[in-house]
Amino acid sequence: MKKLLLILLLSLGFIGITFAGEVDDNILKLKESYHCQNCNLFKADLREVSLYGTDLRGVNLRKANLIEGDLYKANLSGADLSRAELKGANLIGANLSGADLSEVDLSMANLLHANLSGANLSGANLSRAALYKANLSGANLSGAYLGSAYLVGANLSETDLDESNFIWADLSGANLNEANLSQAYLAGVTLQSDQFSKVSFSGEVTLIEASFRGAELSGAYFREAYFGERSLGKAYHMLGLDKLKKTTRLFVVIVVVTLIIYALYIFILRILISIKLLFLEKTSPLVILLYLVFIVEIYFLIFNIELSFIHFILYG
Repeated sequence: MKKLLLILLLSLGFIGITFAGEVDDNILKLKESYHCQNCNLFKADLREVSLYGTDLRGVNLRKANLIEGDLYKANLSGADLSRAELKGANLIGANLSGADLSEVDLSMANLLHANLSGANLSGANLSRAALYKANLSGANLSGAYLGSAYLVGANLSETDLDESNFIWADLSGANLNEANLSQAYLAGVTLQSDQFSKVSFSGEVTLIEASFRGAELSGAYFREAYFGERSLGKAYHMLGLDKLKKTTRLFVVIVVVTLIIYALYIFILRILISIKLLFLEKTSPLVILLYLVFIVEIYFLIFNIELSFIHFILYG
């Protein structure tokens, strides 16, 4: 029995040495040929290896160290990069379509024009990452963190963003058509885009301080969206609906001013009726006083609401 256990331990040690040797051989291959398709680079330290334009299709880079690595226009389609370290890496124009990037650290990485279509980015850290015009269509970003990420012009159509966190991210011009935003956190996000025709912001989506100024929201759905403890006017302000045409604003102001004049007319008329009741009908002065106080309070409330509405229409 003891001999059997000893043989087993020796076998495992031999396998481990062989495995490590395979990874080292593949690193040397990369340095020489810039090609290592479907090879094993598990836990490899590639910080000082240039992967510029390298063909790494289907490669195993799980838990690899690529911090600040140069992967400019590298082909990583179908690669396994789960839990890899890519902080500050250069991935401009890289092909990561269909890659496994679950729980990867891509914070401060440069992914301009990168192809991430169909990639698995669940639980990934993309804080402060640059994703200008990146293609993320059909990607899985559920539970991903994209705080302060730059996603201007990015394609996020049909993307799964369930429980993702985009706090203070810039999504100006991004395409979110048919994206799943259920329970996503979009506080402070900039969403100036015309690509919201089929976007659902329902399902407990948080939109505190989010800016939709200039966005085309026809067809967008906001049921159960959370705008924070704000008035309806503030919510409309965040949605950018305060940016009405000048002619529309003028019309609304004229209508409100007309209502104020009418309210003043009724108010003065009621005062005159009260005076008449006091002096001609000999009604109790206390009753008249209470009646006048009630009228004043009601009209002050109406004036405040109408003036606030005018201020909102004019200045937002």
